[in-house]
Amino acid sequence: SGSTAELREHPVSLKPGVRLLGLRAEMAIAHTEIALLFLPFGGHTITGGIEGTHSYGSEHYTGLALDYRVHQVPPEQRQALYTAIKDALGADFDVLWEARGTPEEHFHCEFDPKAPY
Repeated sequence: SGSTAELREHPVSLKPGVRLLGLRAEMAIAHTEIALLFLPFGGHTITGGIEGTHSYGSEHYTGLALDYRVHQVPPEQRQALYTAIKDALGADFDVLWEARGTPEEHFHCEFDPKAPY
C-alpha cells in the first residue's frame, strides 16, 4: 500500500480558492506522508494554504501550514488517522484537530520545530 500508482488513483484535490504558491519544502515533504495516510479513504482535500484569514502569527502565511478535510474519513477512524499523521511527521510538526464536530472540521498541520537546527 502507498504506491505511486495508488496516489495517481486518489489524487489530492484543492478546495476552491486554496493557494499553494510559496509553500515551503518542509510542508511539501510532510504532505507526501500525509497523502499516503489518506489513501485508504479515497484521497484527500487541502482546505487551507496561504490564502484566507488565519490567526495572528499563523504559519499559513509563511507557507509552513496546510489544512486537510476529514469528512471523508469515518468518524470512528479519525482518531487513528490523526495519531498516524502525528507519528509520521514527528516532533518538528504540530498537528491539530480543529473544529471537531462542525462542518469546518479539519486537521491543521504545520512545521514548528521546538529546537534549533
